[in-house]
Parts: sequence; structure tokens; C-alpha cells
Amino acid sequence: MFLSVNSQQGDARLKTAERKLAMERQQILAKVVELIRDNLKIGDDVVITEKTLFGQGEGGLGADSLEMADLLMAIEDDEKGFNIKVPDDAEGKIKTVGDAVDWVTKLL
Repeated sequence: MFLSVNSQQGDARLKTAERKLAMERQQILAKVVELIRDNLKIGDDVVITEKTLFGQGEGGLGADSLEMADLLMAIEDDEKGFNIKVPDDAEGKIKTVGDAVDWVTKLL
């Protein structure tokens, strides 16, 4: 039995798989942390892990909603970021650095 696959769909799937393989989770995390440091003006003395909260709570980075919107635009950026489109409803769902990494991984 043969399965017919549209060549454009096949090419798109192959490119997506290649992109995910090329940029492993740790690489994505490192780039997200770099964007966080640049956009939120967080110094190298602050340890940022996947469990780090973006918000105002204890151990959080203190980002407000405007800063989060700016950070998401940086993540989407085609030159400094990942050249992706984060859905509008994602901002309220991204509470930790790990959440941001999950979204980027999903959208690559």
C-alpha cells in the first residue's frame, strides 16, 4: 500500500524536523535567556533557569505585562529571535522561562 503525500507538505515537515533537531532544547533555552537578559535588563549575576518565573513573585524576574509583550516580540523577531509567530493568547500562559522554551520548541 502506498501513501500519497503532497510534496510541499512533505518538504515543510522535513524542514520542521530539521529545525527542531538543529536547535535542541538547551540551545533554545540559552537563546531565550539571552533575550530575557537583553530585554528585561537582567544582569549575568542573576541565575535564570527553566523554573524561573517572569512575574513579580518571589524569585521572579519582575516583568510586567508590557515587558512580557516586548519579550515575546523579541522571541518572534527574525534576526535576534526565532522567526516564529507566538499566538496572541500565549502571553497569559507563559509564566516561567520553561513555558517560553516549550512554546518556542512547539512553534519551530
